[in-house]
Amino acid sequence: QPDAKMTGNWKDVPEDIKDTFDRLGIPEAEQKSLGGVGAQYDSEVVYHSIQEDMVKQGVIYTDMETAIREHEDIVKEYFMKLVPPKDHKFAALHGAVWSGGSFVYVPAGVQVKMPLQSYFRLNAAGAGQFEHTLIIVEPGASLHFIEGCSAPKYNVTNLHAGCVELYVKEGARLRYSTIENWSRNMMNLNTVPLSVQHPAWRAREMRIHGRYVRLEGAGPRHGGERHPDRTGYVGEHQHAHDFESGRQGDVSQCRQGHGECEAREVLRQLRVADA
Repeated sequence: QPDAKMTGNWKDVPEDIKDTFDRLGIPEAEQKSLGGVGAQYDSEVVYHSIQEDMVKQGVIYTDMETAIREHEDIVKEYFMKLVPPKDHKFAALHGAVWSGGSFVYVPAGVQVKMPLQSYFRLNAAGAGQFEHTLIIVEPGASLHFIEGCSAPKYNVTNLHAGCVELYVKEGARLRYSTIENWSRNMMNLNTVPLSVQHPAWRAREMRIHGRYVRLEGAGPRHGGERHPDRTGYVGEHQHAHDFESGRQGDVSQCRQGHGECEAREVLRQLRVADA
């Protein structure tokens, strides 16, 4: 656990942690093209900010711990409803030990014109990261959310078992992009369930390396007719494993909910150099 408290000013972030995010280009990207940024280092969120004009429109973008304290009614209605702990053993693990993550709430009719980005850095050797991100886009609203994840290369196994719950209401639009750069000592067991109600929904995913990858749920579980579009990119040396069946390969499960659903999923192989 880093010795740092969450702040809204990069100057207040400890120098060694700030240097890591500087090298990743997060503060620079915030100044040029982002409407808000969240940064987590190991198990703790160390930085979170959002532009004032978005706050005036009622947009909420903060860390999960603050959301539980300040927006309890909203969080209670949605938190771990799409991925209950009884779903599977990794959901149970996540529900027991989660920490950090981001909370996004976009009121009805609000168009968030600049992307929001949360970045999760797992820096300690042999550690685990279990962030929980909850995104709610109300009717007629729109949002582009970017998630980034990375870790140094170690000779011991690290574990990433995060969860992202996405709620997209009637007539809303959500673009969800995730870029994950893992070394091959990383076990990436991510769950991204989606609840949609006739929205426009698009996901773009890029994952480089990772010893085992198990991705589940980036498909709709509730609502009416949907047409989600999901494209994933995996690294040349990335190996995925289905822990339930023992099957090796690139594993990405899309479990459908009720009603009609047409889902298009494309997995493309990236040729990348060893890090």
